[in-house]
Amino acid sequence: MNIYLHIGPHKTGTTSRQKWLLDSDLGTKLTYPYPLSYGPGHAMLAWQTLGLHTYKVDICPLLKEVEKAALNKKDIVISSEEFSRGLINNNLGIICELKNHGRLNVIIT
Repeated sequence: MNIYLHIGPHKTGTTSRQKWLLDSDLGTKLTYPYPLSYGPGHAMLAWQTLGLHTYKVDICPLLKEVEKAALNKKDIVISSEEFSRGLINNNLGIICELKNHGRLNVIIT
């Protein structure tokens, strides 16, 4: 399984990509989970994973999305500008846990 983590800093066209992913038929091999809120990206997943805003660091919600995709035999795309804040806060290392669940592909625009 491939895990595509799109870390697109603000003002780099990330929202356009997210809207396209959300509105597209990605076929039987790829999934783009519907955002919990603050769509079209996965800001809330980034906040939970990296411990931003009022959240404590918790990768479990992100892992649940990855596990759902794996059960459906699909690759997954997760995208949020907010993941770029992990680069600034130096806490993006938690994302390395995803390597234990598939081939991690980090895309930075």
